[in-house]
Amino acid sequence: MDPRTISMSPRRWLPPAVLLVLAGPLFAAWLPGGRAASPRPYGFVQTTEGMQISWPSLAASLAVAAAAASLAVCAGGCLAWLLAASDLPGRHAWASVLVVPFVCPGIVWAMAQVYCYGQGGLAHRWLGGAWPGWPEVLCRGRYAACAFVLAQVLVPVPMLLGMEGVRRLSAAAILAARLIPCRLRRFAWYGGAIRQELAAAWLLCLALGLGNFAIPHVLQCRLYTIEVYMRQTNYLDPAGAAGQAVLLVGPALAAAVWLAWLERGR
Repeated sequence: MDPRTISMSPRRWLPPAVLLVLAGPLFAAWLPGGRAASPRPYGFVQTTEGMQISWPSLAASLAVAAAAASLAVCAGGCLAWLLAASDLPGRHAWASVLVVPFVCPGIVWAMAQVYCYGQGGLAHRWLGGAWPGWPEVLCRGRYAACAFVLAQVLVPVPMLLGMEGVRRLSAAAILAARLIPCRLRRFAWYGGAIRQELAAAWLLCLALGLGNFAIPHVLQCRLYTIEVYMRQTNYLDPAGAAGQAVLLVGPALAAAVWLAWLERGR
């Protein structure tokens, strides 16, 4: 085969071209002159030292996304073993049903949670005083509620990745794990066996939680994406908007690299 043909193969230039198309607009926002001229680019605070990011909302978003990712990985990892390594009847049907929160529009899922479990919702009207509601300490800023609803939406991600991890294990290893008498040790073995998939799922859930706008918007939880949207309203500074959104790309890139590394090692 002619070496020139190999060098012009799509396998050579297609990945860089795709990366350029996907990431080009994000990096272009940081180029000199890339921002729109405005006295106060959205998402930043103008100071004498230059442009500084408002860190409190970003820290709150990181905390909420990390909590949601942790809850989702714990629940999704357990579901992965239940659906992929047990004889649960109707496993495939359950797997399809459990994906619904992820594919459902986030704003619809969040509104359903509010109407069902929120103050004056269906549960409160049906059960009356028997419905305890959320403790006051968890309602401040609605951060806990936002993390809980985000976790519901993100559970299918570690569930599906965990199922892939279970499938790469041998049947003999799974059978030996079932013979471990201590349930806590058995659970620890399960988690360790698919720890790489669960770590990748956690990073991916963190990225998805940071970038989710619909759920904190419905729950009126002032997170990073909400501040970004409010300051970007009416397209006052779209280039600045893209510039600040780049800060949310890190966990997504880390998750993508981790997943690629896992796939390469198989």
